[in-house]
Amino acid sequence: MSLQIPPEEILKIAKEILKQDFLAVLTHQIKVTYIQNAPQKMCMDKIFVINNQVKNMDGMDKMGKKLAQCFSTFMTNRNVKSQTDEFTTLFSITDDDMELIQASSDEVMASLQSEIKSVETETKHDIKHKSVIFYMCLMMIKYYPSTKTFDIYFAYTYIKMKSILLTVKTFDHKQKVLNALKYEAYNMLARGMANESSNRITLIENPNFNLPSSPLSS
Repeated sequence: MSLQIPPEEILKIAKEILKQDFLAVLTHQIKVTYIQNAPQKMCMDKIFVINNQVKNMDGMDKMGKKLAQCFSTFMTNRNVKSQTDEFTTLFSITDDDMELIQASSDEVMASLQSEIKSVETETKHDIKHKSVIFYMCLMMIKYYPSTKTFDIYFAYTYIKMKSILLTVKTFDHKQKVLNALKYEAYNMLARGMANESSNRITLIENPNFNLPSSPLSS
């Protein structure tokens, strides 16, 4: 399985944005877990376990529901059902969006992107007076149509950036900081997922990588 990551140029822009606030205190924690050769019900059970682990954490009460929505959308997609060769997809889930980042089948990519966008989600930017708080979860699915089983990797993090300087910054600046944090988080999660995969996941730098809902500019 291959996993696309942002190029160094993009990560450098993100780091420069975050360095502008030299008083910032950044806290985060990363969790990686996976399930292999599992039928559909075991995958849903795994999502239920993850939901129970995070539902009482600040701001993460909807993450399990969004994971289930992404997996259900994947399972009911017409183009997914018609595939005969194994393939992979990668979903990104945050407080305020669900995105399909990559798929090894262009046909699946196009149809799943359309369906994911149509799923209603609760918009929730946690941008406060002195802090920016959010979570991100990556769910990578490898599907084996011949056996109707899955390998699924989950990596998620909760990040909080707190600084007195944010009190004098505009909302647009805080949104820029949030977007930079999302790229940092994605990179950390992707690398954590690859490290836990026992060489099953290979990282590939994509010079055109972007998170559609989080534009990044220097």
